[in-house]
Amino acid sequence: MKRSAVARPDTSPEAKRPAVATTLGLAVRCAINDAALAAVAALRGADSTLGAPPSPDDAAAVVPLLLHAAVSGPAETAALAAGALADLLSQEPCRKVLAGAPRRLPVLAAVMRAAPAAPHAPQMLLDELQTSYWAPSCMARAEGLLDALIWVVAQGGSPHAVDALSLLCSNVQADPASVDVGVAVPALITVLGATAARPAAASVLRWLTQHPSAPRLIAEADGALAALLRAGTALTPPSVDALKAIAAVAKSAPDLAGAVASARGVLPALAYAATREAGDEAIRLAAREALLACATGAGGAVVTALVPPLGLQDAAVRAHTLELLTEYPLSLPRAAVEALEAAALEAAVLRAEVKELRALPVSTRAAIVELAGAMRAGMMAGTASR
Repeated sequence: MKRSAVARPDTSPEAKRPAVATTLGLAVRCAINDAALAAVAALRGADSTLGAPPSPDDAAAVVPLLLHAAVSGPAETAALAAGALADLLSQEPCRKVLAGAPRRLPVLAAVMRAAPAAPHAPQMLLDELQTSYWAPSCMARAEGLLDALIWVVAQGGSPHAVDALSLLCSNVQADPASVDVGVAVPALITVLGATAARPAAASVLRWLTQHPSAPRLIAEADGALAALLRAGTALTPPSVDALKAIAAVAKSAPDLAGAVASARGVLPALAYAATREAGDEAIRLAAREALLACATGAGGAVVTALVPPLGLQDAAVRAHTLELLTEYPLSLPRAAVEALEAAALEAAVLRAEVKELRALPVSTRAAIVELAGAMRAGMMAGTASR
């Protein structure tokens, strides 16, 4: 009797690909972590039975399942799906499928929260912002996207997130009230210290000062004003945004104006930047705005900071300083300003004389002091003999 042929299962990579997609789909629906991770590893080519990146068919089968689970699934399933997508976005076919998905923005937000160090989701957002006319307004309305970008920044993740956040905030009237400023302000202050990301961070902080709680958070955050001041007086591209952020904080409330004015080194640095001709005129005007904003809560301190420039020989510097002293909210009378200028010039002359004396050798200074003492004694003796 002739034995009938038994069909052997097809173990080729091509035959296993649908099984991988089915396994992952089942894992996503049931939140079976081990199975899902195994399927993701297979799709990434880590499984020796496949040994190749996913095909477009694999991506088309798996990514929509993950997308649905990341947005609509239970918390455990959503976290699993977002983490799997963060892993799969390293592969071009998977990125292409997600880029065309209608609900990609909340998914990308979930992916960034799941894996803040992964660069692909922020890069996709940045690319879309740079190429699509409608992208900024869509992203501004996408629930959780601004917070997710700030979360990536706070975790020291991809620099693309900082650029995307800056571009998004500068291109649309996004609502600052939708941002978790408790996370955003410390994160952006930290980023402000990084040279490469400083322009974007200064831009976003300036935008964020529209949030009702942000100015007070900035004024009270440890090192925030110092970081803004360093960026503002560095005569670099972020200087204007940083100085305008300081001005916005000072304008928001009189007590905050006083807090800004009392911060170490703020007023002398602002007075210097606001009265000098050298450098960018936009920076000088921004410093001027910040200085006058501080005057609403600390007018006396601002006047004191403006006295030294009055004693300089530079006519342009003195002119800018006189203009500041007579402008609201300082509004000093002309006679008072002239008296301040005369006192400042006299003090400058005395400082120059002291500097010259200190430049003399010690022996010469001692001889001068001795001679002055002898002359004084002689004058007193002559007066007494009369």
